[in-house]
Amino acid sequence: ELWRSTNYGRYGTWTKYTSSLQAGWTKIRTITIAPSSSNHIYVSSGSRLWKTEDLANWNSLNGGLTGMITGVAVDANDPNRIWVASSGYNEDQKVYYYDGTDWTNLTGNLPNVPVNCIVHQTDSPDRIYIGTDYGVYYSESNNGYWQKFGEGLPNVIVSDIEIQYE
Repeated sequence: ELWRSTNYGRYGTWTKYTSSLQAGWTKIRTITIAPSSSNHIYVSSGSRLWKTEDLANWNSLNGGLTGMITGVAVDANDPNRIWVASSGYNEDQKVYYYDGTDWTNLTGNLPNVPVNCIVHQTDSPDRIYIGTDYGVYYSESNNGYWQKFGEGLPNVIVSDIEIQYE
């Protein structure tokens, strides 16, 4: 479940926010809060994804998502635009983009390896970085064309990515 405290957890004051989720819920795999709106929260469980805008009502966003959702990246300026990473070995089912209305599969030319994490670069034209079981890749402008990132970096499992803007 997803719980929230407004006083740093003092005095046992916690509120559960996921009690209204529908069938298909098992356990939370990812929690992502939109940078521009703390009420916009995305949670995933398996291949299911939910969103709240008011911390009370949850909407399912499953537009054909498959595989274990391993990460959600939210646009820094628009809390309704997201990118979703998916793990597993389902060819052509690795990365998706949601514009607030429709889903687009951005898997493109990625190798058939699990995608473990995803991050959106805020000062770019929709540049996305993903960590896979075979290193880091990036794509721009939601075109589905991916390039290997980093000259001479080893082909290793990447399970987390952070952008240092400084």
